[in-house]
Amino acid sequence: PDLDFTDLSVLSKPFERRWLQVFLSEYNRCREPSWRPARRSATTSLTQLSALVGAQLAPFYSSGSINPPSGWQQANRLGYAASLELRLLRASGWWLALEAGWQQLRGGVRPYAIYTGTDLFSGTTAYTHELRQAVLLGGAGRTLGRPGRLRPFLGVSAGISRQLAGSHSLTSTRYTSILPAADRHEDYAGSFGMLGRVSAGVWVPLGTRHDLQVRLHYGQALVLRSPTLRTNLLGLQLGYALLSR
Repeated sequence: PDLDFTDLSVLSKPFERRWLQVFLSEYNRCREPSWRPARRSATTSLTQLSALVGAQLAPFYSSGSINPPSGWQQANRLGYAASLELRLLRASGWWLALEAGWQQLRGGVRPYAIYTGTDLFSGTTAYTHELRQAVLLGGAGRTLGRPGRLRPFLGVSAGISRQLAGSHSLTSTRYTSILPAADRHEDYAGSFGMLGRVSAGVWVPLGTRHDLQVRLHYGQALVLRSPTLRTNLLGLQLGYALLSR
């Protein structure tokens, strides 16, 4: 539409998209008469790279699942994790991610009574595991809302893990009589595993190129050499993201 930008009443016009387009077009033509609008500049990119450094008290719940009989009590033990994640962010809010990290997962079952076949003595058995693993994950997700504001997001990821030194499980049986204790220890170092999880969280803006991420995720980790060892993961992660210009 025709608009006289020398008229001071233009200041009272609402800043609708169409008025801004007219204003910018008129301004550019005044600066350069041969200027023509273009939908997209050759140097404009709709993809942005983000580097995310994260630390977790995650999983704060982990349990070893070895098909325990009814009555066994799962032992919840605090785990830890740290990660570095690279994301390709699209203007639409979708993103792809590649994540490398380290995790220490711990769990098991509390001591439970075992039947010895006689009332003369009794026994208890406990099972624990500790997995120190390097992980490599690929993922995708969707961010909602506008940059510079509080934005929720959803994501999924899956990948592989390799057990590092110190990864093991221990089954320990103790008797109340003269029978010696019976321990069975299995070393998982060098074994490969699989890991998958779903997550939800929120981006908290810290500046034009900096964000804080708060993410809650749930998943499962599996050691391939011992498929019955499944660790449930429920973790809380804090991350710091630096966006490319």
